[in-house]
Amino acid sequence: MDGTQTAEKAKDAPENPKDVAKPKQYVTKEMLLGEVVAQYPKAAFVMLQYGLHCIGCHVSAYETIEQGCAGHGMPPHVMEEMIEDLNEFIADEASGKASGSPEQQRL
Repeated sequence: MDGTQTAEKAKDAPENPKDVAKPKQYVTKEMLLGEVVAQYPKAAFVMLQYGLHCIGCHVSAYETIEQGCAGHGMPPHVMEEMIEDLNEFIADEASGKASGSPEQQRL
């Protein structure tokens, strides 16, 4: 790569990494499980895929996603992956891209 190509790449890169658009965060680990299901009922399917079956539990009204995941032995990196999938699923639902169940969308 010559100096011209390097300069072009630097020119195309954002000046500040904070300028890179991040996807909207509909769901965070601090949200209550019951709150997520109440706001985004179809998101329950994503949580079920990850083995988080406590969404219908009476404790879900008081327990955050992070607490529920920890209580079920889910490693933090898997919880973060699930939250990313939840946000992607909800964004697709909001834009009308989602069709069928989350299981069908992944096939």
